[in-house]
Amino acid sequence: MLRDSRGRLLATDVILFKSSWSRARGLMLRKPRDGAAYLFDFGGEVRCGFHMWLVFWPIDLYLLDGKRRVVEMKRDFRPFTAYRPQRRFRFAIEASAGAVQLNPGDPVRW
Repeated sequence: MLRDSRGRLLATDVILFKSSWSRARGLMLRKPRDGAAYLFDFGGEVRCGFHMWLVFWPIDLYLLDGKRRVVEMKRDFRPFTAYRPQRRFRFAIEASAGAVQLNPGDPVRW
C-alpha cells in the first residue's frame, strides 16, 4: 500500500520495478490497473529521462528523493511524449492520471 504523511491511502496495490530490465520496460505495452501505483527504485540518486512511447494512457509521475519526499512531478504525462527531470531522485512513482494526489515536499510511505 502507498500512503501519504497523513496516512491517507494513495494506492492499494504497489508494483515494484527494481531490476534494470523492469525499470527499462516500465509501463510499456501494459494495461492500466485500478488502484495500482508503479514504484521504480533506482538504488541511488539519479537524473534520467522518461518516455511514454508505448504507454497508451496518461499518467502522473512523481519523483522522490532518498528520504521518500516528492522533489518533482509531472502531471498528465501524455502518451508518445518524453520528460527530462530537472532534479536528482531515487524513486519514481507512476499512476494513472489523477489517481494519486501528491505535492512537492510530501513524504510517501510504502
